[in-house]
Amino acid sequence: MQVNLCGNRYQNLTGNWEEAYSHVIAAFDELGYKVNASQYLHFDNKPECVNEGIIDSDDAIYVYNHTYMDDLRKHKYFTGQKALFIKPTGPSPNYFTIDTEGYAATSEITYKEPDYKSFDSQFFFDIVVPELIKNREHKWSHREELQFNRRPAYTPRDHILVMGQMPGDETVTKMSFGNHWAKLCDLVNYLKKEDHPLVVKLHPTLQRESEKDGGWNYYKNQITQWYSEGIQVLHGFESLYDILPNTKVAIVENSTAGVDCLMHQVPVISYGYPEYHWVTKDLRHLNKLNEYIEDLSWWDKELANKWVSWYCMEYQCYDYSSTLKRLTQILS
Repeated sequence: MQVNLCGNRYQNLTGNWEEAYSHVIAAFDELGYKVNASQYLHFDNKPECVNEGIIDSDDAIYVYNHTYMDDLRKHKYFTGQKALFIKPTGPSPNYFTIDTEGYAATSEITYKEPDYKSFDSQFFFDIVVPELIKNREHKWSHREELQFNRRPAYTPRDHILVMGQMPGDETVTKMSFGNHWAKLCDLVNYLKKEDHPLVVKLHPTLQRESEKDGGWNYYKNQITQWYSEGIQVLHGFESLYDILPNTKVAIVENSTAGVDCLMHQVPVISYGYPEYHWVTKDLRHLNKLNEYIEDLSWWDKELANKWVSWYCMEYQCYDYSSTLKRLTQILS
């Protein structure tokens, strides 16, 4: 039995990427697999059991990162007996997913409802969540340049939170139907006509990244207009830990921030069919948005607690034991 660690897409395995791969490699080694790694993958500390160079075989397991099955088919990449996909995610840097379809909204659990309804959420909310909140953990906690502010930004109580993603991210340009910014503007411009306190939380790196190619003014003009209309727009490193306690309901496309909302027991309206859509209100038509905000009877807090607990504790990997357990389930 052999597993091929492929060089697509992230190739420099440092930080939480290296940690995820080290757990995956150790688990495959314990399960009796010969582990081969692409010459294009660069480890800071490559485990001794890893052989350099992929040996293509229809019987091999192929491991890719940050991509999905449809992309492999389009490029005619090998998938062998089974293809697996790795992606670090939240709620803290040690969490990552191993999936048979892809990552984020392209994961298997987006299309096939997982068995989460009988999962006991007490340990997660009594032990894990308080520790995450205490340490203000997030998926970038390990990166010095992506630290969130310690001084909380003021937000009104019971506000409607509209959360933005990076407009160029493939989770919206490919997995969803493109032009995330236009959809977000439609949402905000619809809601500003209603009698709701409104907070817009943009992706914290939007300004920095768009300034590199001279595109920031495109976003800044709209943000300035919203400011003039009394809408609170947060576009820096304000922390969701300070915002979500005041949030009545959050609106997201398919961001990982939706998991943070569920962890804080905030009702979520989603419009990008994320993997957590099973416990959110699926928004298909803008004219229904106000109705969903006014009447939250669709929100099942207990069920949402079960989903996010299952997702973080059972589906995701966060150490060697959970990785071995996950791979054993997938490969059985």
